[in-house]
This record gives sequence, C-alpha cells and structure tokens, in this order.
Amino acid sequence: MERRSSPLYRQLCPYTLPVFVFVETPLFTKLVSQMPKAARDIGQEILEGIRQLKRGETGRITIFPAVASIRERTGLSPAQFARLIGVSVRTLRDWEQGRRAPSGPARTLLTIAHRNPQVLLDLVA
Repeated sequence: MERRSSPLYRQLCPYTLPVFVFVETPLFTKLVSQMPKAARDIGQEILEGIRQLKRGETGRITIFPAVASIRERTGLSPAQFARLIGVSVRTLRDWEQGRRAPSGPARTLLTIAHRNPQVLLDLVA
C-alpha cells in the first residue's frame, strides 16, 4: 500500500498539494534549551527522539500546504505575491524552499489563499 493512500496519511494530510510537516517534540525543546553545552551524544539523542516518536510523544504537529504551490495557483510572480501578502521576496523564498515556515497572520492569509486564490487576486484588481 502506498504511503499517500493510507488512512493515517489522508487524515493528517488532507491537501492534494505538496505539504510541509513540522513536528516539535519534547526532545526538540530540550535540545534547543541545551544548545550551548558542548559535550553531547548526538547519536543517543537521535535514538531517544525516535523512541519518543514511536511512543506517540509528539508535540505540536503543523501541516501546511507548500507556499510555492499556493503562489503558483494565483499565477503571480514571487515579487508580486510577496508584495500582495506584505512580506519581502527573501522571506517568501525562504518559505518556498522550506528554510522557514510562515506563522501567525501570514499562515492564516496563506491558508485563505490556498482555499480560494481568487480572494487574493481580487485584491490586486
């Protein structure tokens, strides 16, 4: 059975477009708080993180449609789309390439654009 046809995948990823999934686990939070410390066993930390995921100890899981596909559906250039949603072209590029994730009002605006791209295009007209 292909992964995308599994019931769990369909439940977590209802979008037909590519999506980014961000998982924040308790181990991730712990590791970030310990970053300045030099003596770490990375292999052990990875194994512990895998064990936590297997036990279902995931923190917040955010599923979000790919920003590039949202922009492409509007038919706007990166510069036009960035200006329309009020961010820099560099920020938009970071979102599209997965280096950063939109948050707060930007995520809400992009969700609206994903569901109905015509709403943004009406603002341009």
